[in-house]
Parts: sequence; structure tokens; C-alpha cells
Amino acid sequence: QKILLSMEKETLGVYISGHPLAEYKDILENMTTTLDLQSLKHIEDEGIGSSTYLKDGSKVEIGGIVVELKRKATRNNNMMAFISLEDLYGTVELIVFPTIFKKYSTLLEVDKTVIVEGRISMKEEEEPKIICNDVRPLVKKQDKKLYLKLSKGRLPDVGSQIYTILQKYRGNI
Repeated sequence: QKILLSMEKETLGVYISGHPLAEYKDILENMTTTLDLQSLKHIEDEGIGSSTYLKDGSKVEIGGIVVELKRKATRNNNMMAFISLEDLYGTVELIVFPTIFKKYSTLLEVDKTVIVEGRISMKEEEEPKIICNDVRPLVKKQDKKLYLKLSKGRLPDVGSQIYTILQKYRGNI
């Protein structure tokens, strides 16, 4: 499926039979999207008062697939990167400064799916960009369950005690 989608994108410039991020849709729905960033640019262009929660310097979390990577050497001869990240709705440019790029360079490769935390950078006559602060892999949630086996001779209120403990120590299951 991934190879088919890759060939569709390369040949036609768009995905026809699906999208490589479709399996992550439930995760991506709770994050900022490129639609949010495009509406931000539209509000700025029209001179309308900002009714959106996003503005220059706002912290965002966006997930997607790395579609383009341009490395650039800084004056200090460190490597930084300009990355195009595509989500289900469009593409946004990420600016990754040397310290962050060095730390996450293995995740920031073409065709990798990632979640990026950063802040919005807006300049006149330019599309909004994201200055990257943190990167982690985008992985599908696993449906895990926790089972507790209790002996019959327990106190009647043991369920509420367990519930209180589980609320306090949520864990990742």
C-alpha cells in the first residue's frame, strides 16, 4: 500500500487510492493541522481581527509525513534543515535549528512520520512556518488492556479502592 501511494504521488502529484497518514487519522485529529495554519494566514491577509487561537509565536503540535528535506550549513558550520511536513490537508514548512536537528536527525528523514512540537513563525507575505522544538515518531496507538484478578474473599469496597489507585496512577494503558 505504501509503495502504491508513493508511486501515485510521484506520478500524479496527489494521492488517489488513499493517504499514507489515514491510519493515524484518530491521532492527528487532536492536533493542529495545516488547515488551521492556512486559516491563520487568511485572517492576517484580510486584516480581520484574529478570532483564531493561533498567532505568531503560538505553541503548536502537528503530525505528518516528511516529504522534503533541505539541509543548510550555518555560519558556524553546523547543519540545520528546512523540512516540508505534509498532513492530511496540506503542507507546512518546518525550520529546524542546528541543536534540534542534531538531536532528531534520524527522525527527520523523507517518508518518516513524525509529531512536531514548535511555535508558529509569521512574516509578511509568507506562509506560516513552524520553528521546531521537539520531534517524536508518529506511531499507531495500541489497544492494550489491563486485567486484574481478585480472589473471592476480598472486602466489598476493593473495587472503589482499586479505582482510586488507577485514577491516581494512570499509566499508558
